[in-house]
Amino acid sequence: KMHPIYINNTALELSVSGGIVRYPEDQPTYSHLMKTALTATRETIDEGGGKIRTLSSASHKKLNRKALIDRKLQTAIIENELQVVYQPQVDVSTGKVILYEALVRWNNSELGTVSPDELMPIAEEDGFIHRIGAFVLKEAAELAAKWHEQGHKLNISVNCSVPQFSNPYCKNKIWQILTSHSCPPS
Repeated sequence: KMHPIYINNTALELSVSGGIVRYPEDQPTYSHLMKTALTATRETIDEGGGKIRTLSSASHKKLNRKALIDRKLQTAIIENELQVVYQPQVDVSTGKVILYEALVRWNNSELGTVSPDELMPIAEEDGFIHRIGAFVLKEAAELAAKWHEQGHKLNISVNCSVPQFSNPYCKNKIWQILTSHSCPPS
């Protein structure tokens, strides 16, 4: 136990919390090693603090998967491993499809299916979200333009994340993709 620090005659109790990581056993890169150390520290604080410890095995497993997804994501984008699926949105009163929602999916031979809950936070953290968003929009615009040309009155919606909208070039990129695919914005 540490001695308190006095500020204006008020005693402040201090404790030290930390996380220990080992290179290369825990993670092979500096950035992943730092994330592992921060997670170990966060776990220590959540359990009351005042200790220095290593990462729990459950958290270690989760971080290892996250690091693997992180490393493989750029390759997945370059090698077109991502795919767009379309989920119909149905008007329950008429039973008719009112639009299709474009959703990204990733199935990797080593990782298996990477859920959107795993993929999107990592993509946002690494900045890959902009490339993924552009990919989904291109695919959806191409299909929407084809349907429009064939006379089908079907709409496609595309989700965008906050980091995408925060990008000052977002509007221009959307317009450029729609124009290059002759896709009406509606």
